[in-house]
Amino acid sequence: MTIDYDRLIQREFPVVRHVYDPRDVLIYALGIGLGFDPVDERQIPFVMAEKL
Repeated sequence: MTIDYDRLIQREFPVVRHVYDPRDVLIYALGIGLGFDPVDERQIPFVMAEKL
């Protein structure tokens, strides 16, 4: 099956919105390694949750 460029370029794609809450941000920060060094004060705001 080939791609019909003209048909594809005319297609309208719906807007997709994403919402991230503080828990999502905390899990992402831990996932990329923030908080690995517990004495690095620059990392603390990313991995300490006030309220989840």
